[in-house]
Amino acid sequence: MPVRTEAKHVLGALALITAAAGLAWHGQPSALEKWQFLAAELEPRLVQREVQIHPAEMLELMHDDYIDLRVIDVRDERDWNMFHLWGSQRIKLDALEQHRKSFLKLPANGVIVFVSNDESRATEAWKRVMAIASKPNAYILAGGINRWLGEYAGHAATDQESGHVPPDDTLRYPLQWAMGSRHPAALPDLHAIQQQMVSRQPTAVPDTQHVEQQHVDQLREPHPHDAMRGPGHNRGPGFRKRVKLQKKVIKRGGCG
Repeated sequence: MPVRTEAKHVLGALALITAAAGLAWHGQPSALEKWQFLAAELEPRLVQREVQIHPAEMLELMHDDYIDLRVIDVRDERDWNMFHLWGSQRIKLDALEQHRKSFLKLPANGVIVFVSNDESRATEAWKRVMAIASKPNAYILAGGINRWLGEYAGHAATDQESGHVPPDDTLRYPLQWAMGSRHPAALPDLHAIQQQMVSRQPTAVPDTQHVEQQHVDQLREPHPHDAMRGPGHNRGPGFRKRVKLQKKVIKRGGCG
């Protein structure tokens, strides 16, 4: 091979290596940079609270066998050890991109819920994952762990008693021991809570009860599997459901 031709091949190879090195150096756009392109589309969903789900809806998801629920807790290790929801996974904010493939592989019946003590970190996690994983079916636990414990552990957060509001995303519930998911509120009994709600309903004539129930149903968006559960299914308190599946998943099995 002539010397000039060989030199051209060497220079070409060096150019490719230099280009590859430059790409590796600059890398792909960060999650923050990707979010800037999506903010105009997705920010209104945060502002209008379309992705923040009520604790009661979260509890239903945790007990729903049709849902592939993935609860991602983005709090620090200390708060996680004190209390976390049953079945949840702790992932640090900076480590979310390492789990991009699992977010991309979310099935049609999959739901991701991000959790923090309030909503600040969970909102940041939602933004990052929406940006890096092609906008998966993801939500935020409204009020975070502080509200969850206030709802299901029977005691208000400390700031509500003292009037002092700590910095956002501080664990304010007065936990005495680190119980993790062993705390009873980590997976409350949905049936027992529904029965308590029924027992608390004021006595009323049948027509009034019917009108009240109609009003509650109008506030609620239908659950994806209400039709399969039948008309006798208790749909709980009057809150507007946020979670929507990409497609209805029908449970197969049984006779026929």
